[in-house]
Amino acid sequence: MGRKKNGEVAAFRKKAGWTQDDLARRVKVDRSLISRWEDGSVVPTLSGFRSMREAYGVPSDELDAALLAVRRRYLRRNSKPSRNGQRRTA
Repeated sequence: MGRKKNGEVAAFRKKAGWTQDDLARRVKVDRSLISRWEDGSVVPTLSGFRSMREAYGVPSDELDAALLAVRRRYLRRNSKPSRNGQRRTA
């Protein structure tokens, strides 16, 4: 199954005119982690959210809304149905 791109993460980066390497240096993570955030294979941690917010210098609610959408999509995609039909996280 293909992963849905997290366009929100890439959009903020591209709007700033940064490469993945640029963002990785600013948030002090490896570039491969930025790539995984953008391809949806992992979701940023709270620490990652905070680092991106500081790097971008945008109002927290603007970035938080975008990152919350990323997290919800990730959790929805990676949850499994329970015996009663409700979805639960892996």
